[in-house]
Amino acid sequence: MRTIGQILKEARNKKSLRIEDVSNITKIKSNFILAIENEKWDNLPEYGVVSGFVKSFADAVGVPPAS
Repeated sequence: MRTIGQILKEARNKKSLRIEDVSNITKIKSNFILAIENEKWDNLPEYGVVSGFVKSFADAVGVPPAS
């Protein structure tokens, strides 16, 4: 089973977007985008903030919300 980090990274690469591109689109710092892709949850803020980051990231790369 693929993880959220893998799904988001694959979607970003499929759209030929760089980390910096997603950062500019979402206004999320590049190091946070990278931490989400690599699932380094300890390097991220609290859950509520990260949840918003993941939703914004997913929207930017075209990953639909889970049903």
